[in-house]
Amino acid sequence: MSLSTYRTSIRAAFRNGWNGASPLDVADQLYSAIRRGFELAWQEGSKSCGILATERTKEEQDKLNLLIGDNFQYVARLTTWIFEHSKANGYKFSDVLYRADEWVARYEYVTIVGREMACADVKEIWLRGSTTQSCCDCLRLHGRVYRNSIWHKYGIEPQSPTLACFGGHCGCKRVKTDQPVTKGRPPALRGPGGCGKGKRKELV
Repeated sequence: MSLSTYRTSIRAAFRNGWNGASPLDVADQLYSAIRRGFELAWQEGSKSCGILATERTKEEQDKLNLLIGDNFQYVARLTTWIFEHSKANGYKFSDVLYRADEWVARYEYVTIVGREMACADVKEIWLRGSTTQSCCDCLRLHGRVYRNSIWHKYGIEPQSPTLACFGGHCGCKRVKTDQPVTKGRPPALRGPGGCGKGKRKELV
């Protein structure tokens, strides 16, 4: 499963719910897509530093399990939301598709976390995305350089739900760099909706 197939799996679950499939079937589809997709996303991230799935540490596996579990807890609420916005209730599929794509963004987030734990000593720079208006957290992080171990310590990753923009449509990225490390610790995040305006709906 790659990002494209993960997207297909998530959208298929949304479409089935929108079409009126059993809530249990839709929930099972979402659980399966998250479990398989996050595993492959983590492998993709750690492989960039030559770390294979068989070489994963207990700390890394615990973190992956935590990410999967954190998303599992929202599936029931999400399934309810899908059925409230079903075709039978007069909604178009395009009315629910944006929420599906916010969940698809979690794949890249897991890839980043897997990479930063496997490549702990690599320096990466935060680069803001091409979105028309970046949130206050992303603006303050742009251009900052830290080792991956520091980024991970403070839980600061692109597409993270802890960003002021909620991460669902975050276009930021971190890339390997030879630039000097930024002095001091990373700035504290304002958190979801913390910019005071332009708030996005939560992932769930």
